[in-house]
Amino acid sequence: MVGKQRLLFFSVCWIQSFLSRCQAQDLRRPPIFSQLFYDGSVSEAASIGTAVMALKAFDNGGGKITYSIVEAGRVPFRVDSNTGMVIVDGKLDREQKSRFSFSVRAVNGDGLTSTSNVDILIEDVNDKVPEFIEQPYVFKVKENERIGYIGRVKAIDGDQGRNGMITYSVVPNDLIRIDPLSGELSTTRSLDYEKEQEIILEVIATDNGLPPLFSTSLVTILVEDTNDILPVFNESLYEADVPENEANYPIVTVEAISDDPKNFPTYIIRQGPVEKFTIDPLTGTIRTKEGLDFEENEQHVLIIGTRENEAISDAGATTKVLIYVQDRNDNAPVFVNIPRPIRLPSTVPVGHVVSTVEAKDADSYAPANIVRYEILGSSKQVFSIDEIRGVIQVAEDLNKKQEREYVIEVRAYDMGDPQMSSTASIAVIVDRIGTVSPEAGTGFAETIHSASILEDAEANTLIRTLVITNKPPEVSQISCEVIEGNSEGLFYAKTNFEGNCELRLSRPGLDHEQKIAYTVIIRLSTSFGLVGRGKTTARIDVFVVDVNDNAPVFVFPLPEGKYTYGKYWGAILPNWRPGAQIMTLTARDEDSGKFGEINYYLGNNDGKTNLLDLDSKSGIISLKTSIGNITADSLPSRFNVYARDNPGSSMGFHETPITVYIGVLQNHQEIVMIIRGSRKERVEKDKERILEILQTRLGLAVRIAAIKEHEFLDDSGTVMKNSESTDIIFYCIDSDFDRILPRENPQIVNGLFSDTARTQISNYIATYLSLEMQDIRGPLDSTQTSGHSLSASIIGWNGLPLALVALCAVVILTGLFSSVYVCCNWSKYKKKRDHRPPPVYFVPTFTGVTTSSEFNPKPYEVMEMSVNSDDSDRSDDLQPGLVAHRQFISKRRSLYDLKRPPSVVSETVTTRTSSMPRHQANNYGRSIYNHSIEQRDNNYSIIESPIPTTNPLFLDPSVSEAPDGLYSQENISFTEIEKSDCLDYSEVKTVL
Repeated sequence: MVGKQRLLFFSVCWIQSFLSRCQAQDLRRPPIFSQLFYDGSVSEAASIGTAVMALKAFDNGGGKITYSIVEAGRVPFRVDSNTGMVIVDGKLDREQKSRFSFSVRAVNGDGLTSTSNVDILIEDVNDKVPEFIEQPYVFKVKENERIGYIGRVKAIDGDQGRNGMITYSVVPNDLIRIDPLSGELSTTRSLDYEKEQEIILEVIATDNGLPPLFSTSLVTILVEDTNDILPVFNESLYEADVPENEANYPIVTVEAISDDPKNFPTYIIRQGPVEKFTIDPLTGTIRTKEGLDFEENEQHVLIIGTRENEAISDAGATTKVLIYVQDRNDNAPVFVNIPRPIRLPSTVPVGHVVSTVEAKDADSYAPANIVRYEILGSSKQVFSIDEIRGVIQVAEDLNKKQEREYVIEVRAYDMGDPQMSSTASIAVIVDRIGTVSPEAGTGFAETIHSASILEDAEANTLIRTLVITNKPPEVSQISCEVIEGNSEGLFYAKTNFEGNCELRLSRPGLDHEQKIAYTVIIRLSTSFGLVGRGKTTARIDVFVVDVNDNAPVFVFPLPEGKYTYGKYWGAILPNWRPGAQIMTLTARDEDSGKFGEINYYLGNNDGKTNLLDLDSKSGIISLKTSIGNITADSLPSRFNVYARDNPGSSMGFHETPITVYIGVLQNHQEIVMIIRGSRKERVEKDKERILEILQTRLGLAVRIAAIKEHEFLDDSGTVMKNSESTDIIFYCIDSDFDRILPRENPQIVNGLFSDTARTQISNYIATYLSLEMQDIRGPLDSTQTSGHSLSASIIGWNGLPLALVALCAVVILTGLFSSVYVCCNWSKYKKKRDHRPPPVYFVPTFTGVTTSSEFNPKPYEVMEMSVNSDDSDRSDDLQPGLVAHRQFISKRRSLYDLKRPPSVVSETVTTRTSSMPRHQANNYGRSIYNHSIEQRDNNYSIIESPIPTTNPLFLDPSVSEAPDGLYSQENISFTEIEKSDCLDYSEVKTVL
């Protein structure tokens, strides 16, 4: 217990002691800076001792605080130990170090310390001058180059910010400029080496400080010379002669001149056979690479230029060199035929032609190409040769010579210098023959023969056997050979087992169409000894007999057949009539005679051929029926036509089919080309060439349906014709699908109707045919009225419509008919008038004519009557029936209306009539009734009509109310009456 109490006592004492020490330590604290970090700045130009900033630390006890830099000497600053002021303590240079950071320590009286960080920025001062780098500046530029970049200068400034910004400039000049920011130099114009070989330029670099600092540098610009003064040739043409076969031969030296002394031209061959010629690039000397051949090319053309002058088209940039190759005798004659070994009987006479040799010389001109012949060696004593023609002949009697074989060496030489020659050898074998009388010696029984052979004969076919008389004992002692007439190698001769000669065909190849006869000479040779004189050769005339070995071949003449691919095409125009020719088929057979005759016939393909006719001889297909009878499914028709040779024969004939297409040309398929100013006869001559132009342009088969006078519409819509221009109606065929193409087909539209196509076709026709194409279009509207044809003198006149023309025709015909009628009647009238008694005139008494008791006429009103006329008014005769209600009095028939035909009143003729004014009602009196008599069923009745008339004799001017025109006497009618027909007044009164 006592022990625990002691332990507790000591523990409490320790705790109190510990707490006392802690309280004492809390009262001793280190100084505290007013800021954890201090920032400041100072100019790099600040001198030593310049105060930068003040630092402040606080102590709780109020004791003295001492300041110091932790790492003194490392920075150009110091701290006042008492005040804490930061002071410049060394030289500042922002370009070397622009910021300083260091720690400052504060210590109090108890030795306690604390630190704070200080950061000082060194402010820049424009103290650095711009400095050019990468010097020296030397740039090169070619003269005449376009304005552009030369080079770049560069300067640096150690200052910062605005002070370090540099602006470039140059001393003012008119050649070089500089970019003020980048320092790039460029030209203001192209430079000329001849004027400025070197340009020295002063460049200035200035900073933007205050005040600004600058520095300068020199720039050297070297102007490089270029070929701006191009070399040109003063001579536009050089000519030179070169002997052939000379290699590396100097031909000519060309020269180009340049005003630039440093610009030496480099010569080149721009055009020409460079494989044959070379040129020295420095001197311009042209040489041959190899020997030239005059026979290959007599002249060569070179175009020489320079590398420096690429403007080939400019004058003087090139020159032409004409090189003429001089011929030399460099070709020896060459034999073109060397005869095979020749066999001659010893009996041939002197002068007998052995053979003919021929040699050619490839040289072009005389005398180098003139060939002569001679025989070399000992054989020239036996044989001779024509030195010009090369004909070898026997010069000595061979029977007098012992040799049986000769070798003739022929030399052919030219006349050139140096002379060149060649030789050929000809072997001649002489058969020793003793001649006797023809009856005793061996020979042909007959020396002239004829034979026939079919042209299709096979090889070894026997043509003729020639009998030999006086044969030797052994057949082997006789031989036959063909010596003439076998240039084609078709025949050969042999001895048969009987000892006779046979002429046979060596190979097939006879052609009656090429050659119908051959003349073959066979010679008999024998080693037996004697032959009959004149019987050693025989002539056989071989006639080639024709066989039907060729089939008919249909011919498609160009340009029609170019795009039809072995088919015939034709079209029927809607206005064609039966018998119109559609097309002509043509076939040829190479056989002759009857085998070459051709007949045509239609194949029964689709049942539509009954619409057409085919002439079996001419091959003309024509229309059999009217176009109106052709139904829509009848055409287009496709059928076969056969061409057969050897007509009338049931065997031994050939026939060839051909496909024919015929359709009806519709309006939408027709195309019309108008040729202005040319008649259709002129256009017909160039029909094939126009067709070729159209087919080539379209790539289609084209057919011309018709060539006719030009049709056009006038202002009234009438179709007119102009004979001075021509319409070509054609259509296009699609041979792949066997149809006539419409105008709207894209291939036709692009090939014919586009502006480009029209222009090209028009140019072709104008250039190659001298024709003027006015237009290409479709046909005119078929519903338009057809007009008249125009001549050249009335082109452009609109014409009259058809109706007006028809009316004029009717009027003319009516006038002619009327003239005839009047002439006939005039003749009858004149004849009758000549036999009449003199006329009696009577003047009616108007007061004696009354109608009724109620009639009270005005003095200017009167009944209308007809009175006699005088003879002077007969000029108006023969006008019956033209005016109504003309009345006259006749004894026989009373009153008649002149509306009746003249035949009814043939006794009376009205010479002049005029109608009087009629008034249905008036204010001057009652209506007056005019009377006339009408014949009805041979009875006469009076016809009354309310036609008021006026008195033509009323001349009283006091009646002012009278109507206008009543005083005229134009309404008086006079009628000539025969005296015997006159009635007295009482009769007139009774009738009325």
